[in-house]
Amino acid sequence: MMKDAIIKDENKYPLHIFFVYILIIITLTLIIFRILITLFEFPYLIELSKDYDYGLLMRGMENGLINFYEPIPGALWPPYYLYFWFFLFFSMFLIPIEIGLYIWDIIRLFMCIYVVKTAPKVFENKKDLLVFYFLITIGYCIDAYYNNVNFLILFLLFNSIGELNSLKF
Repeated sequence: MMKDAIIKDENKYPLHIFFVYILIIITLTLIIFRILITLFEFPYLIELSKDYDYGLLMRGMENGLINFYEPIPGALWPPYYLYFWFFLFFSMFLIPIEIGLYIWDIIRLFMCIYVVKTAPKVFENKKDLLVFYFLITIGYCIDAYYNNVNFLILFLLFNSIGELNSLKF
């Protein structure tokens, strides 16, 4: 009963729309920042860390599936994702990195928008929903800066939780 009241309240005052706009602003800001990094000189630490995880995966893909965990020249550590990331990431590997980074941004944005829009169906009260929205915004900023794959894990876990909540025991 409480869940129905929250969903109706969400439809009347769509809190998720506010957070969708925040995610879009973060994505556009970091895309513009990526373009500015290529055009102007920034401190070395900023240039080195921006999109680090994406670049690490791209260089790890060159090792192939059997040698996926082998050290990568110029990297502090090898790719630390499990082997199934090789198959999930293979299509991105086929695209040039200059284009793939932006496609990866768009995929992350759409998946996180889906999670934000369906979150009211999973959480029982507005306080939990607000905490979730706040934490996903922080996580999204970090994911977008390093351009890593945590949003895929969030998407898969969130859908699993949603499916569990919809089951009637």
